[in-house]
Amino acid sequence: MIKQAIVTVIFVFALVASVPPANAALVGGSPVGPVKHYYSYSDFNTGDVVIWVTTPPATCPGGFWVRMTDPGAKNVVAQLLTAVSAQIPLIIWGYDDQLWTGSATATCRLYLVDYVL
Repeated sequence: MIKQAIVTVIFVFALVASVPPANAALVGGSPVGPVKHYYSYSDFNTGDVVIWVTTPPATCPGGFWVRMTDPGAKNVVAQLLTAVSAQIPLIIWGYDDQLWTGSATATCRLYLVDYVL
């Protein structure tokens, strides 16, 4: 009985820990089209990458940004460069509560990028 209670507590803790904060707002998920502009900054923040897309979500009119210190940043940038080169339409998810400080236009932190094939 105690073992089952411990397993239940661990499961509930893991579940709660995996839920994003209540104020985190994940937006996107529909095709945003190909990348219109790709910016790579050498000395702004951590070398941020910013992209503008054809049809951004309403809350992200400035597009999306990648924080280069994130664990998957290099993979995301490689995927974005491939999409730019081949003009592959994208589906992008981002956080509209984590805006880039380098623009007055709301530019959302990129969470996930997917090719529309």
